Parts: sequence; structure tokens; C-alpha cells
Amino acid sequence: MSASTGGLVSSGSERLPRLDLYVDLPNVERELKRLNLPHKLDWGRIGKSVAARVAGAPYHLQRVNCFASTTRYDPRTGKGRPEGWYNKLVELPSVQVRWGHRLRFPDVRGAASADHGVEKLGREKGVDVALASTMVERACTSRFDVALLISNDTDFATVAWQMRRLGKRVLWGHLETQRDNRYLPYACERACLLSVPFFREHELKTSQDREARSRSE
Repeated sequence: MSASTGGLVSSGSERLPRLDLYVDLPNVERELKRLNLPHKLDWGRIGKSVAARVAGAPYHLQRVNCFASTTRYDPRTGKGRPEGWYNKLVELPSVQVRWGHRLRFPDVRGAASADHGVEKLGREKGVDVALASTMVERACTSRFDVALLISNDTDFATVAWQMRRLGKRVLWGHLETQRDNRYLPYACERACLLSVPFFREHELKTSQDREARSRSE
């Protein structure tokens, strides 16, 4: 019989390392949409799948930390509601969502600028800082042994190096199209490819999605 001890799952004398996922949702969703892949995902089930088989060894899943930005919810005041499918995301077990916010720029709405990172809805703020600060806080309080970072943002290479100085292992989860990242493969201990079938397998179907599909059929 297995028992849980201090966050570690033991089976006899064997203890599984504790795994945290850190998901940069704006970064991940942008690439999934570009590839025409499902972006509304059950991150709770993804966490369990990663802990069981994707990350190269069995782990005990501690928490899935998702970081998102929204224009209809103010994380500073708690007013409003997370937009779209994020309403479903916050209800998933084992998933903790932290919010940045997205600033609208009326003068550039409908335009896109790769140079300045301006999208149709404006510019995201606070997501990267929230992810980095949460990872550091949980590392310093010994909440996990291994962190799996799912993002292609090279700014997180510095955070990965800091985690390793603190004695934590850091894995990098990426899509096939993100293999050429210049920094994260070197900052993280190893890379974990998240395949197209993997994302399709973990698509989250909301009631609105099911209704839209039934109408189209």
C-alpha cells in the first residue's frame, strides 16, 4: 500500500519526486492556434499524464500552475469574470490559475505588430512575473522537486538556472515547432516533446463547443 509522506508518494522504500507544472498559457495558446490545434485543454489531466509517462519517469503531481491574461477580469480587485473557456479552467482539479492582465490599445486594435508584441487585444502584462515569482516561492518553501516549464519564452531561462542553483530539477515542455529555442534547452535539465496527438487527447470540451459541433453536423 502506498502512503503519502511530506508530499512524496512512497511505495515500500521508493519515493516519487514531486512534480509541479508551470504553464505560460498565452505563449502556449498562441502556438497551438497558429498550428490549428486545440487550445482549450484539460490541464488537470495533462498534469497527470505528464507525471505518469511524458516526463520520462513517474512523478507525484503536486500542482498545475497556469498563468493567463484576460481583459474581462481584474485580478487586483477580483471584479468581473475570466473570459471564455477560462471559466471552466478555474474549476479543474489540481489546477491553480494566476492572472495577469491584458491592456487594450484603442489606436492599434485590429492591427498586429511583431516588433512590439501587440496583438488584436493589446498587450499582456504580469504573466511572466507571476510565473517566475510563483516558481521561486514554491522552490524556496520546498513544495516540489521537479518543475516542468511549458513555454517557449526564452526569458524563463534565467529562472530555470536559478531553480537548478536551488537544487531543483527543471524540465522543458515544448511543441515540435519549438525545438530551435536558443536558451531553454540548455537552461533546463532535459526537454519533453509534447506531440500533436497529446494535445488532441487532452482537449477540453465545453457545453458551448458541443452545441456548436452538433449544429455544424
